[in-house]
Amino acid sequence: MIGIRVLSSLLLVSSIIFSIAHGDEPADDLSKKPITTDTTPIGKLLKKWYTEGTAAGNVGDWYDNRDGEHSPLDIRIWPQLQKVKYTEEDFKLKRNWAAQRIVLPNVTFGNSSTSAGPTTGGSNPRMYYLSSMGMKLLEAHYRRNNLYIYPEHRDHDPGRNGVGPNNEEGWGDMYPTNTPYLIISQGSSGTDQPFMRAVPFTLAAFRPEVKKKLIEKGLLMPTVQRILRTTNRSLKKVEDYFTGQAHPSVFEGRHVDALAMVEMAHAMTVETIPPLAAIKVLEEDAPINGKDFFDLPGRTEKLADTAHVIARVWRGVSDKRRVILSAADSEDVNAKPLSFRWVVLRGEEKRIQIKPRGPGNVEAEITISYHARRPITPDSSMESNRIDIGVFADNGREVSTPAFFTYLSLDDEERTPNRIIYGAATTEVKILDWPKTFSALSAMSEGAQKETLDQVATNLARAQELLVQAKTARIEPEKKRNAAGASRAAAAKKLKDNPDDATAKAEAAQAQVEQMKADKEYKQADDRVKVAQKGFDDELDTKRDALSDSPRLYSRKQIDPVKAAMMPKDAVQIITRPNYVDPRLAVTRRWIDEYDKEGGWTRREGGKTTRFTAEGWLVTREDDKGRPIQASTVIYLQDPPTGKVIFNTNPLKWNLGEEEITISYEDDKRIVNKRKKVEKESGQ
Repeated sequence: MIGIRVLSSLLLVSSIIFSIAHGDEPADDLSKKPITTDTTPIGKLLKKWYTEGTAAGNVGDWYDNRDGEHSPLDIRIWPQLQKVKYTEEDFKLKRNWAAQRIVLPNVTFGNSSTSAGPTTGGSNPRMYYLSSMGMKLLEAHYRRNNLYIYPEHRDHDPGRNGVGPNNEEGWGDMYPTNTPYLIISQGSSGTDQPFMRAVPFTLAAFRPEVKKKLIEKGLLMPTVQRILRTTNRSLKKVEDYFTGQAHPSVFEGRHVDALAMVEMAHAMTVETIPPLAAIKVLEEDAPINGKDFFDLPGRTEKLADTAHVIARVWRGVSDKRRVILSAADSEDVNAKPLSFRWVVLRGEEKRIQIKPRGPGNVEAEITISYHARRPITPDSSMESNRIDIGVFADNGREVSTPAFFTYLSLDDEERTPNRIIYGAATTEVKILDWPKTFSALSAMSEGAQKETLDQVATNLARAQELLVQAKTARIEPEKKRNAAGASRAAAAKKLKDNPDDATAKAEAAQAQVEQMKADKEYKQADDRVKVAQKGFDDELDTKRDALSDSPRLYSRKQIDPVKAAMMPKDAVQIITRPNYVDPRLAVTRRWIDEYDKEGGWTRREGGKTTRFTAEGWLVTREDDKGRPIQASTVIYLQDPPTGKVIFNTNPLKWNLGEEEITISYEDDKRIVNKRKKVEKESGQ
C-alpha cells in the first residue's frame, strides 16, 4: 500500500456526530503569537503584513489530521493555528480516521493519507463521489469553511484494469465526477503535504475584513479553491484557467505555487471577492430503467445533484443526451451582475454542443454524444470515461471557481450504433517469442509483405540464437564466480578466527586472487550477453519500424488479438481482463443486445437468444410474420453475495415480471390490446 493506511468501505455510512476536544486558547492569546516561524519569502511577507495589520493570520483556524499522524502537518510553523483533538472514545470508534463524516464548526482544513485498494473501496474522494450523501456532505464542507486534502493513491494512475506502463499498477481516472469541494493529490502518502502547507499560509494572508466576510458568507473555501487553481504553475496564460488543465480531477503537488497563492489572497479586497458559481438542472433526458438501460430497481442516470456539481452516469442506450442547465443561483457578495461562461473542460468538443442563452448566458442547452474511454488529452497516458463541463461566474472583474456538470460512461460497455456488448473486456497480446511471432504473421500474409516478414523472422532468429549462445556461455563462468565467492568467504572467516595463522593468511590471499579471476571471466561473458541482447533489441526495433505499412500491427503491445489467436501458443500469450466498473456504480451485465429499427432488441446470452420489444417486454410469442403478439414484463435482480464480501459483485439477472401483454396489428399498426397479471415464472 506504499504507506497508505486501509480505509473501511463503510465509513460514509456513518452519520455519528461526535464531540471534539478543542482545547481552545483565547483569541487574544493566539493573536499575540507570531503569524509564522517560516523564514522563506512567504514567511517574511506574512510577518510584514501582520505587523502592518493587513494580514488576518490563523487565529480561529483549525487543522484536522485524520490518519493517526501518518502524514501530519508540522503546525509549529503556524503558532496561531489550533489542532483538532479527539477523545479516547473517538479513537476507540475510529472517529478520527479517514474521510471526515461531519462538518466542523470552525474554519478547518485537514488531511488523511488513507485509502482502500482500487477494487475494495478506493480513495476517500471516491468514497464521497459514489454516494449522494457523501456529495451532500462535501457541499456542506465547501460552504461551511471546511476543506480536506486526500491522496488519490491508486485511483488516478495511467493504465487499465490494474495494468499500467512499466508493469506498474494502473486503472486510469477512476473518479466518477469532478468537484470543487476538496483537493486530491496525485500519488500516495505524503503527496498531500504541498497543499497542506499552502492552505494555512493562504488563510493567514487574507486581509482581516476580507477573511471575515468570506467566513460569514461561506465563501472562504471556494475562494481558496479559486486561488489554488488560478496560480497553478502549469498554466502559461490567463486563458488557461478556462481549460481542464486548471481543473483536473487530481492535482500535482509540484504545480502548487504557495507564494503566488499568498500574494493573491492578500491582494484581495472585499470589493474583489470572486463570485460563487452554482448550477441546477431545468430539463434533461431521463432514460428508463428496464427499457433504456438495465440495473437494479430505482437506479437512474443521476449520481449527484448538489448546488455546484451535477453528476450523471451514461446508462441509456441512446447515443445522445440533452440537458438544460441554469446558473441562476450563483452568488456575488457585492451583488454585482453576473455573466457566465460555459466550457468543455474534458471531452471531445466536436461531440459536445453548448448553446448559452438568457441574460448573461445564465442558461445553457447542452447536447452530448456518447464518449467511450479515451486519453484525457491527446498526448496524455491517463485515460478517462468522463466528460466535464464547467460554468464560470463573472462579475466583470473576478471569475469564480467552476461549478461542474459531468457525465460518466461505463467502461464495461462496448457500443456501436446498433449493438451494446455488456461485460466488455480488454485483450492484451504478450509476445513470448518474436521470431516465431513474425513467422506466424508471415504465414498469414502474401506477396511483398510476406517476403519482408520472412526476412524479419530469419534475422530475428539469428539474433536470438546468438543471444541464447551468449547466455549459455555465461552459465559456467557464473558458477565459477559463485564458487569463488563462497571459497573467499570461508577463507575470510577462517582468517578472522585465526588472525596469526600463516596458512589461513595464504588461503585468504589465494581465494581473493581466484575470485578476481572468476569475476573477470564472468564480466567478459556477461558483456557478450549484453552485446547480444542489444543486437536482438536493435534488430527487433529496426525491423518493426521498417514495416511502415502497418506499424500498429507489429507494435510490442498492439499485435492484433484475432491474428494472435491463430499463432502457436509458444509464440504469444493472449490475456483478457474484464473492464472494471465499480460495483457501486453499476451491476455487472453479461450479454449482448442488438437493436432493430423498431427500437426492440435481440439479446444473446450464454448461447441463448431472446427478443424484447421497444418497451422492454420479453417476446413470448410471434405471428407468422415474426411480429410480437404476446409478451411479458421483465424484472432485473441480483443474487445476494455469499460469504463476507465488501461489495456484491454478482451479475445482473432477469426474470419474467407479473404482467402479460397481448399485441395485435391492424394495417400494420401495432396495438397493445391488454395487460394482465400472471404468476411470476422463472425467465432463465
